[in-house]
Amino acid sequence: MVSKVEDLKKISFKNSLYISSIIFIVSLLVVCSFVFSEQNRRQYVDSTNFMGKKFTQIVYGKSKECESVINLVKNESFKIERIISSNFYNSDIDRINKSRGKWVKVEDITIETIQKLIEISYNTDGIFNFVHLNEQKGDLSAPMIRRIKNLKFDMLEIDEQSKKIRVTSDNITISLDDAIDGLVCNKAIEIYKNHRIKKAKIQIGNISAYMNDNNNEIKNGFMCTSLLNDKEENSTKDGSEYKIYHRNDAIVADILSKIYTISDSEKFKKVLNFFT
Repeated sequence: MVSKVEDLKKISFKNSLYISSIIFIVSLLVVCSFVFSEQNRRQYVDSTNFMGKKFTQIVYGKSKECESVINLVKNESFKIERIISSNFYNSDIDRINKSRGKWVKVEDITIETIQKLIEISYNTDGIFNFVHLNEQKGDLSAPMIRRIKNLKFDMLEIDEQSKKIRVTSDNITISLDDAIDGLVCNKAIEIYKNHRIKKAKIQIGNISAYMNDNNNEIKNGFMCTSLLNDKEENSTKDGSEYKIYHRNDAIVADILSKIYTISDSEKFKKVLNFFT
């Protein structure tokens, strides 16, 4: 009888040892898996120059995935510049401005961006404009008299069906350059999401867009020296006070940053209210 009890104790001990070993091994595997996962999900940073400004991407994930998506964003960014920069030879905008009233075949992104900027121009009551008199081309603060008067774009015709645009006056040129940084930020976020990147940030000059792990929450904004009296989101960097203004669209943030540079505080507050 005693022998049987001893045998049972030995068996029980062996089983508990066996179960403990299994639990230890499984725990070890879980820990190793977590560590390996965290090591692979690292921060990857890439910086380059884009239209004279520092262009930085910070992407979190596995090495190959991050390198691939970073290169995709860079390629898409330079493609956008080639299509809509007024300073790029033979871009859509360059050809429109040289067309002397003729219809010009353009890319979808050109039409979409122009329509977006028309909307922003209306919402800012003409403070922002992308249509310029030739002698005042490129000056955001220069009024475009006809448009400021009645906010009509009768000198700019768009045929969405055939994807063509023309400017009907020889005295008028257009420039989308003030929206390119924001457009690239929007496109970058779209690419990150399509490739299942959960956390990333892109910054071009003072325009930024970022997304995090919290259900891919996205924020766009622009950073500048603090102009308003409110203290929300103010920070200090190298002794200088600056403020980050968040907006739900990086193009809007980009345009607001341009308006900020030419406006007094009251005018800027008024424009900001349109995009609250």
